[in-house]
Amino acid sequence: MFGPVADSGLSQLWLGLTAVLICMGIWRSYRARKSAVVYLLGFNVVIILMALLTQFNTTDISGGGARVLYIMTPWLVTAICLAWLYDKTVIFRSMLLGYFVLTAILHHKILAQWSTAASVSNEIVDAVPGAIKEIADDDWALLLVPEYIGAALLARNAQGAMVSPPFQNKPYLDTLVPFIWRDLELWRERANSAFVKQFKSNSNQPNEQPLYAFCVAVQGGFVQQEISRDAFKSQQVWQAFWQNLIKQNNCYQ
Repeated sequence: MFGPVADSGLSQLWLGLTAVLICMGIWRSYRARKSAVVYLLGFNVVIILMALLTQFNTTDISGGGARVLYIMTPWLVTAICLAWLYDKTVIFRSMLLGYFVLTAILHHKILAQWSTAASVSNEIVDAVPGAIKEIADDDWALLLVPEYIGAALLARNAQGAMVSPPFQNKPYLDTLVPFIWRDLELWRERANSAFVKQFKSNSNQPNEQPLYAFCVAVQGGFVQQEISRDAFKSQQVWQAFWQNLIKQNNCYQ
């Protein structure tokens, strides 16, 4: 479980029940002299985990990098349901029923995050044309877009598409540059160089530093603020500028 759900008591209960059901399945199958099933299950799990061991460090809070672990799902389900073959008690079956209900609740919460991410993505695309109307050809602006919302990926590797066809009638990258939080310092460095000339084609003498900062408000729409030249002096000042913008206007980070 990734995102905000991962820190909830509901998620901890789910993980606890998962461990209990797997242990019950192993114990019951062993008591029923079906240890070969346990060995087969364990062998496959170990092989898969060893094959994916190098991928573990790529996992972050949004679940990025963890998709390679989906291959573990069938074996996890098998382990959880193993005791069903050997345990006919009401207690166990009640636990299993409660487990599936809890799984459905958590799944619903994560689906809600994906739905929110889709809505926010549409709002960003729709708001771009109006946001750039007052920006002169020599100027440009930075737009902070959320990389993910909970478990749902949003703008990762897709920032440029939000201001480009076919999502826009024409390209707006000359004027408005979307970026994600992890690239914050990268854009400060670019603003202190001549990097703007590499992508801004609507001006012969573009300003090297962006004039405006935009962020996406949780309640909807963009928040705009002018960027002073002092903001580019250091990483600390640059980060503080954006953090204040986010906090004061309740924007996504």
